[in-house]
Amino acid sequence: MAYFQARERYVNASIARGERAVAEASYDAADVAFQRALVLQPGNERALAGLQLVDAARRHGRLYAEAAAAWNRQDAEAARASLRKILAANPSHERALALLRLIDDGSARIAKDSVLAAAYRKPITIEFRDTPVKTVFEVISRTSGLNFIFDKDVRADQKATVFLRNSTIEAAINLLLLTNQLEQRVLDGNSILIFPNTPVKQREYQALTVKTFYLANSDAKTVATTLKTMLKSKDLVVDEKLNLVMLRDTPEAIRLAEKLVALQDVPEPEVLLEVEILEVKRSRLQALGVNWPDNMALRALPVDALTLKTLGNITSATTGVTVGPAIVRANQLDTDVNLLANPRIRARNREKAKILIGERVPNITSTITVGFSTESITYIDVGLKLDVEPTIYLDNEVAMKITLEVSNIVNRIETKSGTVAYQIGTRTATSVLRLKDGENQL
Repeated sequence: MAYFQARERYVNASIARGERAVAEASYDAADVAFQRALVLQPGNERALAGLQLVDAARRHGRLYAEAAAAWNRQDAEAARASLRKILAANPSHERALALLRLIDDGSARIAKDSVLAAAYRKPITIEFRDTPVKTVFEVISRTSGLNFIFDKDVRADQKATVFLRNSTIEAAINLLLLTNQLEQRVLDGNSILIFPNTPVKQREYQALTVKTFYLANSDAKTVATTLKTMLKSKDLVVDEKLNLVMLRDTPEAIRLAEKLVALQDVPEPEVLLEVEILEVKRSRLQALGVNWPDNMALRALPVDALTLKTLGNITSATTGVTVGPAIVRANQLDTDVNLLANPRIRARNREKAKILIGERVPNITSTITVGFSTESITYIDVGLKLDVEPTIYLDNEVAMKITLEVSNIVNRIETKSGTVAYQIGTRTATSVLRLKDGENQL
């Protein structure tokens, strides 16, 4: 037992070092730690999974480097292709998601700059006093080559006073919009829509984006409820069959939705329990030590020449004593332990896992009514039953509700009518434990 416990401690410590090394991107050190664990315990599932994780992390690291190099060359398509390979295997890869968002934002910004940058950078000097806003925009349009489309609710009598010298087209447009409670929306390369900056017009003209979230771990209904509560969005569709959520909203709301989905669509943590169920007999433990003599016999001497006269003159010199033997017991401890089962249980967070090692015994019940006799069969689980419900915390600790029941058939009882019943002996233990990752509990 001491050897196995020590081996478990060393294996768990090696695996923990390997997992820390993976988190720190020290893949060589992680390889060494997982291989050491496999030497101590060949076939360990956590160590094998760790080696697979190291291989995947190295492969993803190479793909990420290729994507970063492609983006530095302004090759957005090649960068996206490499990132898609990473996200197909690991949808929650933080670095890949961050780079993909950077590429999407950068691509949109580059496209916008290429269309409007030249017009926006043109210099302009204008002086207007109490001039209709549409007239001012007309002058800016002739200078920059941009087209301005006005919403029907922009007042024709709305006037502006502007004095700008050696400024730019972009600054002039922004100042006119700001001082006249107006807003803009870029329609294409050289067309801009001008509309009143009111909530109604914002909803009407603000650019909307459709985003589809394919969920790998969370339930689509749960995520949809979160998005409705946080974003107040109404254009939201849930597909339970494909477990996806479709959202149509502003780019700002879509970006916030991506963050919320990333926080909620995370894998449910799991715990792997390696259980050894032992039966310890106290009778063996009490057998250790010395058994002193517990009887003494007296007899007359000599035995062969014993006469009635000799029996009449018995003294201490003619009386023999026979004492029972003294026995020293030093039994080995392993003979006192019976290994009932050594199961491995993998359970998800806050979900009950059950294991039954034994058999289902039929129990026959007879029911007699007037003129009729019926029998019904129910099955009783006999053997070893283990129920585990883990709760995994963020500090790598696991709380477990454990219920263990060991039962066996003590006696077989047959009634007068021939019905067979069983007398079952049961031992039950229930406990709540809180352990750290890799910790053993006896």
